[in-house]
Amino acid sequence: ILGTVDVQSAGIHKGAITSIEDAVSSVSCAIDKMERIIGSPIDHTFVGVGGHAIITDVSKGVIAVSRPTGEVTNEDVERVLEAARTVVTPINYEILHVIPRFFRVDGSNQVKDPVGMTGVRLEADAMIVQASAAHMRNVTRAIYRTSLNIDDLVLSMLASSDIVTTERGRDMGVAVVDIGGAQTSLVIIEGGDIIHVASIPIGSDHISADLSIGLRIAIEMAEKLKISEGTASVKGLTKRDEIDLSCIGCEDGAVVPKKFVAEIIEARVEELFDKIDDEFKVAGRSGVLPAGVMCIGGGAKLQGMLEVAKHRLRLPVAYGYPIGIT
Repeated sequence: ILGTVDVQSAGIHKGAITSIEDAVSSVSCAIDKMERIIGSPIDHTFVGVGGHAIITDVSKGVIAVSRPTGEVTNEDVERVLEAARTVVTPINYEILHVIPRFFRVDGSNQVKDPVGMTGVRLEADAMIVQASAAHMRNVTRAIYRTSLNIDDLVLSMLASSDIVTTERGRDMGVAVVDIGGAQTSLVIIEGGDIIHVASIPIGSDHISADLSIGLRIAIEMAEKLKISEGTASVKGLTKRDEIDLSCIGCEDGAVVPKKFVAEIIEARVEELFDKIDDEFKVAGRSGVLPAGVMCIGGGAKLQGMLEVAKHRLRLPVAYGYPIGIT
């Protein structure tokens, strides 16, 4: 990695473009900062997409092996995955990824890589990831207006899960949960295959809003309070633990019990992880992921967040870091 930058997000809400002009301005600002860091122009990019406009489905493809000898080639694999693409997509949705889960050669047991095997019939079981066509067009339009060329669109959670989990974890069963500002995304992987992808419209911004309402302070102050003094668990707090709001710029110098602040945060965090567990139940993996849950995203850094997650999900939980990157 040569450099990383972050800029204030504008024109985007819950992963969707709400203003092309503002989004273009944010992206242009990020590009300018990055070009100054690495000392050379940027022409091409990969773009991560996410949000609630993502749906998944399972599809099957079947073809006859092309070679007379019956040897399966890369071309056969491409053809059978193309056959799996022929699903009826919902109106205004486009296929973003076709991810092979496993193959069968002449009805054999599940095979990860059929190239070189011999048979006359090749089957593929694939996960189809679809995204809102309007959402993808708006994202690509915002990028193209900055004069960048897009090499590919990638589901953000797929990229994240690849880099924060181990091969053994993906084989045993692991979930990656990305707690962002406006929403939380998750992916469940087992046997090396993606078995569930979901997005929940609750994020760390909701915690700030709860604090703003509960303490009757400005949202900017609530955000500062969450970061500096916030905790998602009331364990170990007593009535004598207090927070002086002057530390976040509150002029009246009010003092509030730290336990009250923690109770506000804990209620929202418990709701979030209960909804995450509901998604695990949909996938049939509630409480039964041997490699546990990897939490990523800014919201996951909140003090006490992982302890609440362990309790509500009944699974081992850890904060995810990139593996194998310098």
